[in-house]
Amino acid sequence: MVYVPAGEFTMGSDDSDAPIHTVYLDAFWIDQTEVTNKQYKACVDAGTCEPPSNTSSDTHPSYYGNPEFDNYPVIYVNWDKANRYCKVWTGTGGSLPTEAQWEKAARGTDARTYPWGE
Repeated sequence: MVYVPAGEFTMGSDDSDAPIHTVYLDAFWIDQTEVTNKQYKACVDAGTCEPPSNTSSDTHPSYYGNPEFDNYPVIYVNWDKANRYCKVWTGTGGSLPTEAQWEKAARGTDARTYPWGE
């Protein structure tokens, strides 16, 4: 997990439906990487989470549950399933990030447009 300190940041874009505006957020923690198939499968195997709605991907007929893709991001998990994973399985009582939290974390400390830069 990555710590994101409290403070203001510029959210939105002139090129989107969300105009540029200043937002203040309290400090929070956010996962640095997506939840993997292996991590999510452990929750499903324990009976805490429901499986993804599809076990294939656009390019692989056998994706979820295939050890070859254990370290790839889980897909076909809706908001309710993802939220349950965060709140119950992680053991931290976590939650999905809000749009503002995700954007602040993605912009970094230098207000870049994309997580990887300009």
